[in-house]
Amino acid sequence: ANPQDVALTALQTLCTLRQNVIHCPKEEAKQRVKKSNKAVRRKLLDISGGSACLAALGFVEGDADGEPAWLAPQDASGREKLFDNWTKMAEALDRLTETPVDDSRPAQGPGGILGMLQGALANPLALRRMLANPMVAGLARANPDMVEAALESPEAQATLEANPDLRPQLESLLG
Repeated sequence: ANPQDVALTALQTLCTLRQNVIHCPKEEAKQRVKKSNKAVRRKLLDISGGSACLAALGFVEGDADGEPAWLAPQDASGREKLFDNWTKMAEALDRLTETPVDDSRPAQGPGGILGMLQGALANPLALRRMLANPMVAGLARANPDMVEAALESPEAQATLEANPDLRPQLESLLG
């Protein structure tokens, strides 16, 4: 097996070669891969399974301009391989590029206005600051449904129970 970064580079190279074949069918240079191409050798042909992947996509060994090369499929069955077997390689590429989820950190809450409201409703000092800010007060008046939804959270209810003086301020804010 190849290291992950090597496999990722190989699959990305295969993707580029396949796209060239499909999107540039009239350009001869994009319908072949010369075995002497240093970049392709380094990224694909010299690694374990690289040539086999080209063959799985329907490329065949031949020559181009008198040099050994991999030639793009020209017949219908070869073109089918180019499409059908790509699915498996694309899935492998997706697996290699997935970013693992970091479960060690707590999940983030909502962002934007709702997140700001929920954060403020869980913290009396932050709520007092928010209520004193005319711009935030204007946003709250323009979005009363969002404020009411935020007020339904258990944290907001606990804050309002512990700080009853904040309830009239919120009610006046909402009108």
